[in-house]
Amino acid sequence: MTLNPQLKKNYQQVLDRIEKAALAADRDADEIQLVAVTKYVDAEIVRALYELGCRHFGESRPQVLWQKSQELSDLPIHWHMIGHLQTNKARRTLPHIHLLHSGDSVKMLEVLNEEARRVDATVDVLCEVNISGDPAKHGFSPDELSQALQEVSSFEGIRIKGLMAMASRMGGADKAAGDFEKMFRLREQFKDSVPSHVSLRELSMGMSGDFEQAIAWGATLVRVGSILFEGI
Repeated sequence: MTLNPQLKKNYQQVLDRIEKAALAADRDADEIQLVAVTKYVDAEIVRALYELGCRHFGESRPQVLWQKSQELSDLPIHWHMIGHLQTNKARRTLPHIHLLHSGDSVKMLEVLNEEARRVDATVDVLCEVNISGDPAKHGFSPDELSQALQEVSSFEGIRIKGLMAMASRMGGADKAAGDFEKMFRLREQFKDSVPSHVSLRELSMGMSGDFEQAIAWGATLVRVGSILFEGI
C-alpha cells in the first residue's frame, strides 16, 4: 500500500500531543494507549494506520466491527468495542474484541458472561459510567457503580479492567475536564474497596476534542478518531 503522508502526519501529531499531555501531567506516555476510532474510514485506511504502528482500533457499531475484523483478519489488530452493545449482538461480537469499553448495565454484562462461558472464553470489560448525567447516554450512574461492581465480580466469563466515560457534549474543554476529574476521584474512591479480582486500573476517557484534559486526569486509554483522518 502507498503511504498516505497526511495520515502519517496526523498520526504523529496525535502521538506527540499524547506525549506532551503526559509530560504536563507528570505521567509516562507509555501508560497511555491510543485507540484509533475508525467508524468513518474503510478497512484500507485502517490497514495503512496499522502499517504506521497503530495496533488498537475502536468501533462503535458491532456490525462494522465484525466486517472490518474479517476484512483485516490477516493483521493481529486489537479491536475495541466502544459503543453500546445490544444483548442480541453479544454472541457475534465476542470473538472479535480485545476489550469492551461499554459495559453499561448488569443485564448486558450477564449476557456477555453467559456467551463467554458458553465458548469457554473470558472477555475484558470496562464499566461505563454516565458521569455527565446526560439522560441520552448509557452507563451506570456514580451512585450505582459500587453495587454493580459487586454484582458482576462473580461473573467468571468477564474480567473488569476499569472504567469508561464520555464527557458532556456541552460546555467545552472546561466542562470535559470537570467530568474527567469526577471520574478520577470516583476511581480513587472505589479502587481499594472493590473485590480483589476486579481491577480499576484502566480509565478510558477522552476523544479528539478533549483527550489532553482526560490525560491530565489519569486516562490510560484515549479514543481518538476525527483528527487522525483529517485531510486524507
